[in-house]
Amino acid sequence: MRITLLTLLLLMLVVADLSASSRSLWRKNEAAIAQIEQQRFTEALDLLLPLAAEVPTNKTIRKNIATSYLGAGQQQIHAGAYLRAAELLQKGKEYNDQECRFWLLRGIALLKNGQMGEAEIELNEAWAMSGDEPLVLQYLGLLYYQTDRMYEAVDSWQRALDLDPGNKVLIERLAKARRELTIEKELDHDYSAHFVLNYADDGKTNIGGDILDALEDSYTWAGAKLRVYPERQTTVILYTRRQFSGLTGSPEWSAGLFDGKIRLPIGGLDQVDDRVRALLTHEFMHLIVREIAGDKTPFWLNEGLAELAARELRQVPFEDLVEARDNNQLFALAELEGSFRKIAPQRVGLAYEQSYSFVRYLIDRFGWYPMAELLQLFKRRVSATAAMKQIFGEYGVDLFLLERDWRRQI
Repeated sequence: MRITLLTLLLLMLVVADLSASSRSLWRKNEAAIAQIEQQRFTEALDLLLPLAAEVPTNKTIRKNIATSYLGAGQQQIHAGAYLRAAELLQKGKEYNDQECRFWLLRGIALLKNGQMGEAEIELNEAWAMSGDEPLVLQYLGLLYYQTDRMYEAVDSWQRALDLDPGNKVLIERLAKARRELTIEKELDHDYSAHFVLNYADDGKTNIGGDILDALEDSYTWAGAKLRVYPERQTTVILYTRRQFSGLTGSPEWSAGLFDGKIRLPIGGLDQVDDRVRALLTHEFMHLIVREIAGDKTPFWLNEGLAELAARELRQVPFEDLVEARDNNQLFALAELEGSFRKIAPQRVGLAYEQSYSFVRYLIDRFGWYPMAELLQLFKRRVSATAAMKQIFGEYGVDLFLLERDWRRQI
């Protein structure tokens, strides 16, 4: 067969075109790698995904895409954007279905978002892929712990600790779980649609049912105010005061604790009165706040919302607020952003009253809707000053002006 000069020229042009296309492809891939090295994973994906459409079987590009999805997912978890993290990590599986970290991290994201059933599937798959990897066992144990499967939690954490004996977090969690199990294995259990109640049932009253009814009322009221209705069941445990202090390390003034479970030092009740209903609602509001914002909410807002919920059911006179105002001893709100455990015991009552009063002022002035928006910003780790300006700036006010106006109205 004779090759004409024209045919030869055409072949040379095709080869040149393919070579230029290949160089362009690898320049874009190298640019994506530079973004990955700077941990700019979203930008890397913007470069890599069009390349994958051009050469869908290229192993190098697929590997870089998987790396980018993994990194982007981790960043979203750290930012508290758990649903977005789960979405990215699910997409990443398409590019490397042998990488168990996609399942582990997606399980962690779903666990933090309260989607326990889906989280368990992901974590169990990560366990099957990795074997007894300590981090996988650690999070499986946490899932079991938060879903009130204490024996499974202890077993998972013990196996993880056997593999990682110097892990202080595991040592503390395992010791705490065993202390709790010693007490809670003797307790009775009652259930409602949204709660699991662990308590000592004397068999003489329907106290368990009455408590669950009060909790369901709290669920309805608080959910409607902040437009959040948790799907998972929440564990509520009633202790004696001595048991509560010993297990939680809470100060004597503490009337309850929410750490993923609602823990209350009110064991031995024979009736559910307004005081108990207020206490249950207070702690459930903490659950709603954490559901929206994670653990990044300033204490004045977290406790203010919880106190407001409680005072809807039981009005308690102010004992410290007016006197502190008259003596110029009010806290600055900035002083109430961190844990109240750091406050002198004799001023804790004022911290609660002041938090309630300021949140009551905000809701009376602006309504409940901005509260949920505010909590969403705290989930994204926005500072109190910046978050208040973003939410209330359209009204021409910020945190400083609102605090000043509130002080004038006390």
